[in-house]
Amino acid sequence: MDGPVCCFVPVLLFRQRKNAAAGRNVLISRYFPVADHQADCSVDVKKDSDVSRLTPRIAIYAGSFDPLTLGHEDVARRGAALFDELIIGIGINPDKQPLFSARERQEIMREVFADQPNIRVETFSGLTIDFARAMQAHVMLRGVRTVSDIESEFTMALANHMLAPDLETVFLMASDRFSHISSTLIKQIALMGRSASREQLLNFIPERVLEPLLEKIGPTPDGP
Repeated sequence: MDGPVCCFVPVLLFRQRKNAAAGRNVLISRYFPVADHQADCSVDVKKDSDVSRLTPRIAIYAGSFDPLTLGHEDVARRGAALFDELIIGIGINPDKQPLFSARERQEIMREVFADQPNIRVETFSGLTIDFARAMQAHVMLRGVRTVSDIESEFTMALANHMLAPDLETVFLMASDRFSHISSTLIKQIALMGRSASREQLLNFIPERVLEPLLEKIGPTPDGP
C-alpha cells in the first residue's frame, strides 16, 4: 500500500447513548493516532467532538494499588500522556485490611511518579465519583487486563454513569507484558518466596516497592 502509514493506539471511551430503535447502551471505541515516522496522523478535533472533549481534561485513576504494580504504573503514565492532569486516587476501604497503609502507598507512588509533572497522588474514602468531582475531573481512567475484567468494569461504568452522567469513563487496555500482573499475585509470590523472590518480583513491581514489600511480608520463617 502506497502513502503514509498511521499507527493507532486504542482507547475505549464509554458513553451511554440511547439507540432510537432499541433503546440500548452503546460502547464507543475511539482510536488516538500516534505518528509513525513521517506519517501525517493529525486529527481535526473540531470535527471530532468526543476527542475534543478529552482535551484539555483532568482525569482520575482510582484503585487500591496495594501494592503498586508495573501494570498500574504503565496505565498511569499512558493516561498522563492523554490528559492535562492525571490524579491517582488511592481508595480507603475500612472493611479491608491492606498490606500497605494509605499513607505508605501515597508516599511510594509520589516517589515513583516524581518525574511525571502532570501526575499527582491523593487518597480518598467514599464513592469514586465524589472524589472525581472534588478533584474537578471529568474523566475516570480505568485499566483493563483481560476479558473477565471487561464485564465487571462495564458494569461499574454503567453504575457510575447513572450516578454521575457528567463523568466519562475511559478504558486503556493493558500492555501485553503486564496483562497477567495483579496485586494479589504479587503478594502470593512475595509470601511464598520472600527474600528469595527478589529478582522475580522486579518483573512485576517498580523497584521502589520491592524493599517495603519484603519488609511487610517479613523474613522466611524457620523450618522444622
